[in-house]
Amino acid sequence: WLHLALPALASPISERIQRLPHVIPLSAPMHALMDHLLELRTSPLPTAQEMMKTVSVELLWRFVGEAEQLSLNNQERLRSELVERAKEYVFAHLHEELTLTHLTCSASLSSAHLTRLFHSQVGQTPMEYVWQQRVKRGVELLEFTGLTVEQIALRCGFKTSYHFSRRVKAVTGRTPTQIRRQ
Repeated sequence: WLHLALPALASPISERIQRLPHVIPLSAPMHALMDHLLELRTSPLPTAQEMMKTVSVELLWRFVGEAEQLSLNNQERLRSELVERAKEYVFAHLHEELTLTHLTCSASLSSAHLTRLFHSQVGQTPMEYVWQQRVKRGVELLEFTGLTVEQIALRCGFKTSYHFSRRVKAVTGRTPTQIRRQ
């Protein structure tokens, strides 16, 4: 525990500490600062009190920095988990009608927020991702099954084989028949 009375720093530190967790794991640098403070308590140096204040302030700022970093990492992990949840929904429902509303409900986000997260993490919008996955799955089925183009189109969420063929050709540069022959 650390108890300080530093009125000059109270405002900037206390404002930031209010938004942080009260407990974080003790890092090696924080542990070293605490050890240094304990040594200074019994130091014969005439400047020991001033040094303790300086190290205490450094320790507080270290706590703020580490707690903020931990908080940012947790937020990033949460964002990633939300995008993964939406992607899992896509895989589970690829054969069904998928709309942005379906994806936002699966991730519990607004459409604008999900679109921003998807774009930053995947490099495309959620619906672009849906169509990419549908074509990818369709190509796999063309290569490894004997299903008809129409059956594959329906299994991948396309309403018609024409729409499926058009998308496959646009992405791969080959028609479903050419893919199947290869």
